[in-house]
Amino acid sequence: MREPFCAISFRSAPDTRKIPRAGSIREQLHLCLTPCLLPYGGEGHFMESKSLKILEQDVSGQRSDEQTFGSDPLQRVTLGYLINLIARLLAQSLKARNGVEGILPGQYPIVLELLTKDGPTQRDLCDFVKIEQSTMANTLKRMERDGIIERRASLEDGRQATVHLTERGRKLAEVAVVNAFDVNRVALEPLDREAQVQLRTSLIAMAERLESDLAEHRGGRGHGA
Repeated sequence: MREPFCAISFRSAPDTRKIPRAGSIREQLHLCLTPCLLPYGGEGHFMESKSLKILEQDVSGQRSDEQTFGSDPLQRVTLGYLINLIARLLAQSLKARNGVEGILPGQYPIVLELLTKDGPTQRDLCDFVKIEQSTMANTLKRMERDGIIERRASLEDGRQATVHLTERGRKLAEVAVVNAFDVNRVALEPLDREAQVQLRTSLIAMAERLESDLAEHRGGRGHGA
């Protein structure tokens, strides 16, 4: 009986907050990759492996060139890990450009929405940014403290408050938008226009599929429900 196709899993992840030179991400991955294989359909425990070579075998037992991984450690990581790594690097680059007094990466989606639509409620922002109410409340509290936003009593419902950018917040938000475009330009520079469009299309499709999967499992229709 053939073993199921396996994915590399990790005991720890590299700290990319400080990236001293080109290639250091790969060097960190060489050090932190734990040689563990997590079989699909297993019981959730790690099986120790003496090497980092993963099984290049699909569920039908046929070798697939698309599943052949090279020696580059970045080719061995799971999709979720790699996307998370890219997201963190994008956020860190944006933070560095915005400066210590600028918009933080976690605040950026909020100010972006406020630039587009003035006066949403906290609930509206949660729906847009897709984070929990408690997280949004803490973020807005900090932004209000730093003079980026202000809250006003809703004209439609006095029990609710609407969120607005201050003059200072609007200026910082506009700077952050320019910086975000610059970060994206740097990230996408290796790709031609067709590849960029395809990448965005694929990521959007993946996001929609995962949102649908999340809704299904939250609804209690997942395995074992």
